[in-house]
Amino acid sequence: MKILWQLCFLFALCFVGEIASSLLPFPFPASVISLLILLFLLCIRAVKPEQIRETSDFLLKNMAFFFLPAGVQVMEQFAVIQSQIPILLFIIAVTLVLTFLASSLTVTAVIRWMEKRERKGQKDGSL
Repeated sequence: MKILWQLCFLFALCFVGEIASSLLPFPFPASVISLLILLFLLCIRAVKPEQIRETSDFLLKNMAFFFLPAGVQVMEQFAVIQSQIPILLFIIAVTLVLTFLASSLTVTAVIRWMEKRERKGQKDGSL
């Protein structure tokens, strides 16, 4: 029953994201709005990670399954996108490099931040 409530909560967030997306004067993905709302709720501690852990873990473990419909749709539209393959490959290559770059810079920044915090804690004697 706990998982059902967690799932209902996540679906309610998705519904709120859909409503917010339809009210905006410009196109914006409802899923991104829903994730931002969830992030906000987690940051202000209105929702604790333990409250959605089981359902979140299930969804993360089965994420590949949820991409199947999108993959099938791409294969069904292959004739339409066939002429655009070089452009798509270029976009994939550029976004791959940008993703690697953003990830490495983020990890480097977090490591430096953690080291700085650790050094500060050692100086204060609080660690």
